[in-house]
Amino acid sequence: RMLNQMKLRAIAAEGSGVIMREDGYILTNEHVIRNVSVISIVLWDGRIVPARIIGSDPSTDLAVLKVDLEGLPVATVKKDGKVSVGDVVLAIGNSLGLSHTVSMGLVSATGRNDLRSLLYQDFIQTDAAINVGNSGGALVNTIGELVGITTRHLAGAKGAQNIGFAIPIDLAHDVMDQIIDYGTVRRGWLGATYSDLQPRLQPDGTAIYQGIGVVEVQRGGPAWNAGIRERDLILSLDGEPVSDASRFRLAISQRVPGSDVELEVMRGNEPFQTYATLIQQPPL
Repeated sequence: RMLNQMKLRAIAAEGSGVIMREDGYILTNEHVIRNVSVISIVLWDGRIVPARIIGSDPSTDLAVLKVDLEGLPVATVKKDGKVSVGDVVLAIGNSLGLSHTVSMGLVSATGRNDLRSLLYQDFIQTDAAINVGNSGGALVNTIGELVGITTRHLAGAKGAQNIGFAIPIDLAHDVMDQIIDYGTVRRGWLGATYSDLQPRLQPDGTAIYQGIGVVEVQRGGPAWNAGIRERDLILSLDGEPVSDASRFRLAISQRVPGSDVELEVMRGNEPFQTYATLIQQPPL
């Protein structure tokens, strides 16, 4: 459990976190520690210790904290990090200030990326109860392996019931490691914005999702230098078909700046192949 005290107002906010390393590194949500000057960690055994922020990544809503303790118990991370729809999961966190609350549910969906709340998203959707205070807590499977970091729910949406989301642990772990090692997240950037396309209907009535639209290209950026322009269609990335703008954006971001990508592009009715060298994503 984490107690966050704002510096300029007598308001305390609460969230959750997961101990990831024995030497005191903790994963939580960026929105839990945003604009916070004093952070205290309440451990399972009742100890209250100060924590400092190592770094954060608003694009994935993740942050890394550090407490000056050794030999802490750490979460067991699922090796491949994968979950399937129908898996039973447990959400553990400081729900509504009730420390170490556990709720149970199912994985309702995976790969959710249409919430328009974060730039890079690949959420696990679950019907396990996620309330205020759960943010940054653990989503584990039935044998106690960490599969996600709980981040938000749709309780404020009209008629929403038991719709919560967690960041997959593979993505969260990668962000954490980069923040610890480099102080920031190394994230490839193509210098363009994209949009989804309407599906094309085949003669038999089935729909084909192929390609994404290029909405805007940063002059002088990697996409521009690769010959990509507004209203082009991107059909594939390194030989893999592209049909979802959010997934394409995430795939690009997970490549190291300086790496080359091969793109198949359509302009009008003329396809062409090109290569782009990614650069570090500028600050948001």
